[in-house]
Amino acid sequence: MVQRAARLAQAQLLVQYEARLPPYSKRFRWPIFAHLLVAQAGLHDILFCHKTDNASDSGYERSFLKHLVRHIEDAIYKCNEEDAAWMGIPQSDWVVDDALLDRYISLISQPTTGDICGSSAPSTMISKRYFPVPHSSTYHPLLGSCDYVYSVEEGKAISQGTTGLKTWEASLRLAAYLVQHPYHCAKQRRFLELGSGTGFLGLVCARLMMANGGQMTNIYLTDFDEQVLERLQESVHLNNVPGVHIQSLNWTKVTSRDEDTISYLNEVNPDCVLAADVVYDPSLVPHLVSTLYALLTRSRNESHTYALVSSTVRNPDTYELFVRCLQEKGLYYSIVAPDSYLGSNTWGLPLFPSVHDTELEGRVEILIIQAVPFPL
Repeated sequence: MVQRAARLAQAQLLVQYEARLPPYSKRFRWPIFAHLLVAQAGLHDILFCHKTDNASDSGYERSFLKHLVRHIEDAIYKCNEEDAAWMGIPQSDWVVDDALLDRYISLISQPTTGDICGSSAPSTMISKRYFPVPHSSTYHPLLGSCDYVYSVEEGKAISQGTTGLKTWEASLRLAAYLVQHPYHCAKQRRFLELGSGTGFLGLVCARLMMANGGQMTNIYLTDFDEQVLERLQESVHLNNVPGVHIQSLNWTKVTSRDEDTISYLNEVNPDCVLAADVVYDPSLVPHLVSTLYALLTRSRNESHTYALVSSTVRNPDTYELFVRCLQEKGLYYSIVAPDSYLGSNTWGLPLFPSVHDTELEGRVEILIIQAVPFPL
């Protein structure tokens, strides 16, 4: 029982650490004190000894270790004799693990490039988000059968004038929905993602297609900002998934029926359109809906083509405009039940954990959109 609790606590810390969740957040999920103390044995090697340069960020590591050591010290102070009996470790032997403490001391002795406690996040981070995949070719000694996606993103929410350099909550929830409903990612399907940003969502889709037996994916990732497209290329390169294509796509050119743009959409000919956190600018909403309409009505196969659009509803008026534009275009939509993408995974954490605060930052809603009525 103690060993199981230790492994679960280690898994929870590893998944959040690799996802680069801010450890200073009140929504970071720390194991309970007794579990944290027994999880120390081997935790250093789990977190740090197998990482590559791609997954490394010393600023984040310092911040994480600072809060980890603080929580361990709190656990030592607050645990009692009953906890000691459960752990089988005398209270006199409760200390911060030497390897963790030595690493933290080594890091804080190095020059820093900015505030590591949250007010000034590192300029660029590479996150690694794990998700369970039954019968995956990847078997993690702690997490079991799983897969993962790297994302190159900014520590700040808005950087260089764009929101596309960060993986947002709506993208995480739609990815969770796909993991829990993998039939959407059948190996022979073609996907086009609008507003791909870091590429996380499309890359999860690609990984699921591979897990479903596909040797080559057909994923088309699109965005418009040049800086976002450059970072998107970095993420695709890091993940080394075959059959992932990147293209600049300006929605306003769909509205104006630009010949090259319409030709590209027809050439891609997707079975499913993905989009997450694209409903934020009222001036772009009509162009987004025009693009969805063009993709969902472009051929005789429109009855089989659908879109999955995930939105964080920060501004109800903007979201209502989006829904109204869908209705005006004659597109049909259905709301996905929240329990389809908010479930827990086998590590005792929400699938793709985050520090998103629904009350402060808005709820997530996922729509299935198509050009024909839904069956009764």
